[in-house]
Parts: sequence; structure tokens; C-alpha cells
Amino acid sequence: MLTQEGPAEAPRLAVKPRKPWAVPVLVVAFLGVLVMRHDFWQWRTTEPLLLGFLPVGLWWQALVSLCASVFMWLCVTLAWPGHLEAEAIVAEKKRLEDKKD
Repeated sequence: MLTQEGPAEAPRLAVKPRKPWAVPVLVVAFLGVLVMRHDFWQWRTTEPLLLGFLPVGLWWQALVSLCASVFMWLCVTLAWPGHLEAEAIVAEKKRLEDKKD
């Protein structure tokens, strides 16, 4: 069962502070993926074919998907709310200790 633990009940774990350049980098990366996603310039042609059989629109969307995956990795790496995870770990340790008693 999930319960909210008070901040005074458990010591805080050390959490890395967010880097000041993280938000602008993530905004630029998001805008880049957004612009790439709206590929109106390739709708009228199937050329060039990648590997001889993949139309340009299909491989472009595969590239966009890879870029979106890198963007999500950046989000998790640079902007993950570590303080929430630390609180959850402390609460889970406390719950397991209470369960033993």
C-alpha cells in the first residue's frame, strides 16, 4: 500500500542537483524531434530508396523514432526527479523493516 511519508521521519539520501544547462538542452532536443516529426517535404516522392526497398518516408520515421529514444534517454538522465526516488527508497526500506517486526 502506498502511503505518504513525512520528511522528518527518515533521513534524506544524497541527490544529484539538476544541471543548469539541462532544461535548455532538453527544450532544443524536443523542438528538434518535433520539427523532424512533421516531414512534409518527403510526401510526394518514394525516392531515394534505402537498401533498395525502404521508401524515404519510412526510413525517415525510423530515424525520428531513434532520435525520440535518445531524447527520452536525455530526459531520464538529465531531469529525473531524484528526490522523489530517494523518498520512495527510504519509505520502502522503512516498510520492510516494519514488516520484519
